[in-house]
Amino acid sequence: MGGTRGQRDMEAMIDIETYEANTFSLIVTWSLADGTPKDLTGATAEAHASNTARGVVIALSAAVLDGPAGQVRVSAPAFTFIRSTYELQLVVTKDGVSRTYVGKLVVRNSIKEAS
Repeated sequence: MGGTRGQRDMEAMIDIETYEANTFSLIVTWSLADGTPKDLTGATAEAHASNTARGVVIALSAAVLDGPAGQVRVSAPAFTFIRSTYELQLVVTKDGVSRTYVGKLVVRNSIKEAS
């Protein structure tokens, strides 16, 4: 991820599990300390999954889904991930302030074969 101006905060996401054949989709809500959603209207988002043991970094699709509700969607097509554990990072930037969400993504074997 490129350099970002301004303050950068780290937030923990829950660990996520999926399967190799699944289309990946995750909605993250950016909340303030009091639990109310942070208005993300006009914000930008980017996301990556990395597996340092395999030397792999995967750019994921990330976009503000509902600005006033503070929601961002991270997604990837089916068969993007192979069975492994990844660090998932989502960076949301608004008004020069970036917040980075991090979590663990565990991808399990899928019985379904790629067509």
